[in-house]
Amino acid sequence: SGQKKNTATMAPMATSNNDPTLTSPLLESDFQRNSNNNMAFPNDIAQKVLLQVPTEWNVGNSSLLLCHLEYDHGLLRVISSSDSNGGDGQQQQRGQVLHVIDPEDMIGAGMSLEATSSDAATTTTTTTSNGHGSNAPLVVPGRATNEPQTNALLDRSDFSAMLTLYCYPQIDPSKNNHASSWMSWLGGSSSSSTPRVDPNYQRPPKNARWSRQARHCSFRLAPTEDLSAANQLLTALKRLVTPNNASNSNNNNPPPPRYLIVVNPCSGPKQNGAQVCETTVRPMLEQAGIDVHVCVTTHANHATQLMEQKNENETEGDISTYQGLVLMGGDGIIHEALNGILTREDADAVAQSLKLGVVGCGTCNGFHTSITKASNEKYGPVSETFLIAKGQTTMVDMSKYETTNPNRQYFSHLTFTWAMISDIDIDSEIIRWAGEVRNDIWGALMMLRLRKYPGKISYLPADQVQDRSRPIPNMPALTDAVPNNWVTLQDDIVLLWASHTTNSAMHTTQSPNSKMNDGIFKLLLVRGKVSRLRMALILLGLESGTHLGMPFVEEVDCCAFRVEPTFGVGHKRVGKNVVDGELVEPGPVQGQVLPSTFQFFCQQESPPTNVLS
Repeated sequence: SGQKKNTATMAPMATSNNDPTLTSPLLESDFQRNSNNNMAFPNDIAQKVLLQVPTEWNVGNSSLLLCHLEYDHGLLRVISSSDSNGGDGQQQQRGQVLHVIDPEDMIGAGMSLEATSSDAATTTTTTTSNGHGSNAPLVVPGRATNEPQTNALLDRSDFSAMLTLYCYPQIDPSKNNHASSWMSWLGGSSSSSTPRVDPNYQRPPKNARWSRQARHCSFRLAPTEDLSAANQLLTALKRLVTPNNASNSNNNNPPPPRYLIVVNPCSGPKQNGAQVCETTVRPMLEQAGIDVHVCVTTHANHATQLMEQKNENETEGDISTYQGLVLMGGDGIIHEALNGILTREDADAVAQSLKLGVVGCGTCNGFHTSITKASNEKYGPVSETFLIAKGQTTMVDMSKYETTNPNRQYFSHLTFTWAMISDIDIDSEIIRWAGEVRNDIWGALMMLRLRKYPGKISYLPADQVQDRSRPIPNMPALTDAVPNNWVTLQDDIVLLWASHTTNSAMHTTQSPNSKMNDGIFKLLLVRGKVSRLRMALILLGLESGTHLGMPFVEEVDCCAFRVEPTFGVGHKRVGKNVVDGELVEPGPVQGQVLPSTFQFFCQQESPPTNVLS
């Protein structure tokens, strides 16, 4: 009709007579538990909820064609519930699959009331006596004046119920047409919120890592006076989207989880964290039924202060009152927040209960890229928020560093660097405006200079640790000699890089074999006999991880290590100690792995074995 529509969310859905029986929650008896203790989808209830096929699907006279949902073999199918002529002239049969929705691509479902014209009526298609189709309801002769004059369901109210499935499928880039490619090249958007109807859907390959885009499915409910089945269907859909959360709770109407989003508005060359939060992250989390609170940082170390013990002065309250924490910015805000949590008196309890998510808005975004890569997702704000909305978590390793400052310890979630890489990281700050390419520019300068740093490197090999699921017992102090089962080498070092994650930046894969919770460092070494040409090839190989296997490149698995520069503090070849991109005290430094410290939103397929057989 062209009339502007207004929507209002409904939780739960109810009719005007306020009958409590119409808003009854989905009882556990409506489900049947399978061998995995997960709840099966109630198809018998879903068949009772008739939906109108969206007009944009171009399936017959969509406004008059009814359908219902059916869960089968892990997929949600839209099944035709009435016969109609298709848009191409073909007959659409009852029971035909019109579209397939993958629950793995859904983050939530919602019911709403949508304002419609008061004189608009929704009717079923009937056939008059002369055989021609008509939208007018067929009048039944002989009815009394106080009885309905037709058997058709009429909806002349000002509102109709809408069921929306919030879907973010991976889009195959090879199926984009030329017009979409040209629009993307010109800066336009080729994505659309209208789903591509696909009755023959197949899941993408596991390692596809295609971009996710919004493809929501909205259905108008067929007129009905009893919405109890619709309420039960809505509850079942929400449980289907996050089966782990559903199976762990016996409460049919649990309160929504509370997540705190901390945004660094000045992070990265675009400095658009606040905008990404309001246009992408916050709406997606609300679609997933999450109660969202946002804090925009105003100064350095603000994230650390938010994580501190009993922070009553902040309007956000203490972090222990939240179930989730979402950090938006670069790797720096993650470093601030995690170090703040680990200084709390109740650090262990908070670390084990709080779920953490990240959305990259910084310059390098190495941890964000590692999380999406471990989850077989393509890096980007939609994919990262999708992982948070789905709710699956993986325990992630951290590490602890001891320097010459006896009053300070540093905790790391990413990498430690010394020699060339730390020079590149810190010295290139003067061209931070260049974004991630600053590393390439400064890397070329450092390669031409090729400074060598003499020192002693000691490490505890991973095969010497029987249980890598626990912190190393009896770690020596930095001033003590290393135990006999450590390996020590003394040489000129060009590059030293200790990693937990595959990536230190979006386009730097320095440790392609790292896992999020394998309990080890991947220690990358390049010693002083390397030539400038070979070093240039090594630096180029860091982008894709092809540097491994090159001459002069060494990688060892260890659970702890120590760096002792030959020259003292103040000498130009003492080297810089850099933890997660942050400069710390120069001189001797010692690090050890802290296995499975935090749980991050990540869909890593299977945790590695931490205990040696």
